[in-house]
Amino acid sequence: MINWQYYPKFSNLPEFVDQVLQAFVFNEEKIDSSKNSLTRQNIFSIIENELKELGFEIKIDSRNSEGEIELPVYYGLNGKPELSFFAESYQKDYKCVIDISGNDNKSINRCYRVLLQSSIIPAVEYLIMALPNKPSNPSQFLKIKEFLDVLYSSKQNINLNGLLIIGY
Repeated sequence: MINWQYYPKFSNLPEFVDQVLQAFVFNEEKIDSSKNSLTRQNIFSIIENELKELGFEIKIDSRNSEGEIELPVYYGLNGKPELSFFAESYQKDYKCVIDISGNDNKSINRCYRVLLQSSIIPAVEYLIMALPNKPSNPSQFLKIKEFLDVLYSSKQNINLNGLLIIGY
């Protein structure tokens, strides 16, 4: 079952974010983490057509960051990027990154890293993170949701206009 939570909680999903969510819902049976053990690459390949229709660029290479989309944080001498982070999927008009975590033990740490990096990239205003929702005690989705509930209810500033987490 697909679960999701949008932040900030006082705001509705923007239309394009809802369209991304619907790509996951449409492919729910194929990507259900309680029935399938899929990698990030597998999930991207399943929802790739829907994301490309929304204008997302998708580059995923598990071996290195050269296969991903460079998003500069700041520039140095002669306008050359001095610090960049990399994304697997980005939509330039909406300034939105999509990150999918696979069914592995690295998903939680990956989510923390992606959240921090996305919040300091000037070209990112929206972040969509998808992570396993398979029953465990608690699921990876619920762990991140609990963390984000606390973070968004605190006085800490997340430099994003919106954040959607999807449990698949």
